[in-house]
Amino acid sequence: MRFFRTLLFFLLLPGICHAINYVPGQVVVKFNHGVIEVPASFINIKDRGIKEELKKFKAIKIEKVFKNSIPYQTKGLSVRANKIVDIPDLSQIYILDFPSEVDIFEVIDLLNMDSNVIYAVPNHIIRAQSTTPNDSYFSIQWGLTKINMEAAWDATTGDSNLIFADIDTGVDYNHEDLSGKILLGPDYSNDDSDPMDDNGHGTHIAGIIGAITNNSKGVAGIDWNAKILAIKVLNASGNGSISDVVKGIKYAADNNASVINLSLGDYVNSPDLEDGIDYAVAKGCVIIGAAGNENKSSQLYPAAYSNVLAVAATDQNDKRSVWNASEASNYGSWVDISAPGTRIYSTWLNDTYEYSSGTSMACPIVSGVAALLLSVHPTWTYTDVFNRLKTTALDIDALNPGYENLLGSGRLDAQAALSLPIAELTSPGTSAVVHDTIQISGTANAINFDKYTLKIGQGTAPTSYSTITTSTTKVLSSVLGTYTTTATSDGTYTLKLTAENSDPKTTEATRAIIIDNTSPTAEITSPITSATITDSVTISGTASDLNMYYYNLEYSTDGITFEKINSGTSSVSGGSLGYWNTAGLSGTYTIRLQATDKAEHTSTKSISVTVNNPAVDQKTASTQSYSSPNPFNPSTQNQTYLSYTLLNNFNTSVYLFDITGKLIFKRNFLSGEDGGKAGQNLVPWNGKDNFGSTVGNGIYIYKVVTEGKIITKGKIIILY
Repeated sequence: MRFFRTLLFFLLLPGICHAINYVPGQVVVKFNHGVIEVPASFINIKDRGIKEELKKFKAIKIEKVFKNSIPYQTKGLSVRANKIVDIPDLSQIYILDFPSEVDIFEVIDLLNMDSNVIYAVPNHIIRAQSTTPNDSYFSIQWGLTKINMEAAWDATTGDSNLIFADIDTGVDYNHEDLSGKILLGPDYSNDDSDPMDDNGHGTHIAGIIGAITNNSKGVAGIDWNAKILAIKVLNASGNGSISDVVKGIKYAADNNASVINLSLGDYVNSPDLEDGIDYAVAKGCVIIGAAGNENKSSQLYPAAYSNVLAVAATDQNDKRSVWNASEASNYGSWVDISAPGTRIYSTWLNDTYEYSSGTSMACPIVSGVAALLLSVHPTWTYTDVFNRLKTTALDIDALNPGYENLLGSGRLDAQAALSLPIAELTSPGTSAVVHDTIQISGTANAINFDKYTLKIGQGTAPTSYSTITTSTTKVLSSVLGTYTTTATSDGTYTLKLTAENSDPKTTEATRAIIIDNTSPTAEITSPITSATITDSVTISGTASDLNMYYYNLEYSTDGITFEKINSGTSSVSGGSLGYWNTAGLSGTYTIRLQATDKAEHTSTKSISVTVNNPAVDQKTASTQSYSSPNPFNPSTQNQTYLSYTLLNNFNTSVYLFDITGKLIFKRNFLSGEDGGKAGQNLVPWNGKDNFGSTVGNGIYIYKVVTEGKIITKGKIIILY
């Protein structure tokens, strides 16, 4: 006789659940290459604009997310698809930490305006939308989350009249997370009446099925209310006789057990064991058995009997559990279903808790859900329970090549088994600003599906709703309905989706959105159109909206190509929009203001002015220059940057020579445009010459020239 247990010695701390949906003070940012040099630090940020913004918001820390990520790839071979695919570049993703009082959304808006930022977002927390117990270690009970246990508890947390039989090494009935839930059965291993566990295995199983839940300590049990009948048939070493097991099965059946868990077995088909199983089934018991851990397809008994549900084990990725070179979950056409069985955390001896792995752990997870099914459907037979568990299981064959149809009907899904409808809203996003006609997408699904209803109400806690649509057709990750927002005034509204089955049971999902059908205001009040200006000019006016996204203030000589004067993400009403240094400029210019709101409405205002400035002395052209990254590897890095500062606007040229003096690269910039503007200029170079060929290893010299004179120079090292 063998029982199935493999201990994994891992120490994991329980996670912390936040009431908000993002980590306070954290922003996830992906930069262009060259913005930050290794190691990641504020000193190594080469973009002065970004550095100043982070300084303004008192940034505390910057840390690379994927520390060992390969720098910059764009294409690669997909082994599964056997084709060349785009590969995301993970090497430039960082987490920025700010003081708790900082409005990270203001930081995010400003960062997203910078051309060297690919994206900036909050560090979101993802969590299930369902009944979540407060047990200390619930956050590390990954198996319960995997089978959608939280959603299943919305249907039922169990029946206190139901008895679950734990036929094993006994149970530590004094355990802090089990005390009061244990019914004491016999100890057939020692021939006495005290089923105290002297091994730990049976206590671990008891915690999985029915630890005291929502008590702010320990672990959560699957059945919050069921009583656990402790019957000891295995000794301290985990061994026992077939006859003792049969005695235990009969005792459970004779003492009103509804579900019997058998995390034990042998490869020999003993007729007395089969008789004992048949006896219990005839008495109305539902029996769940472990499939075994020897990496075999051989039938293990009692799990392999037709009136016992055979359970294989899976890991966090829904793959067949493999624990070491010799131990892995058994498999075969005789297996009925799979469930999580790797690193399962539960009760142990003497008020302790342990990780354990095996089909022994997968078995009580299924047993627990079977008990919940019986609490909802008390007249169901074992055949009804088995069919519901198997027909609602998630198909995992594609994740287990070579084991198709050998891991049962799939991995247990508690929510689906308990027929709780699924209601999910996916689009528009939470607090999304929308306009005109929108499509509302998500999922409305259930076993015995009846209908779904989609409604909208004003405010974040509406007292009444208007129906958008109702349908008797289930929807899976698709469009639920459309809504014309112009039928309402601007403001905050709540979408509510209700999915219903024929039981009837309902599930709801809500999401707040912001309706905005009003365009922003964009006005330039100073200077006035046709004005003549010189030197530095303050441009005043209004760029405002209730849902302001950003505004851009720009100038142009031809009305086609515009250069940035200033930008902002907050509304301005009759105030300063920006300062324009016109030194070195002369002629007729267009000043353009564009204001954009979060609903993607854009308003534009343009005026024409005359700039009249004398020529500027180029001797004050530059204060510093550098290149980054340096050394530069064109095979793994997208580009390097030549950075220099001009004190005024100048016609500027950048030259790059090899060590022999041969011209490799040249760029010309007009006075005032990026590359020839007052302030920092950032000129990208992709490592190729003017003919498109990638240059070789070596030292290259760059020179920055204004008005025909060299104002600064430096070197770039190419190193493959």
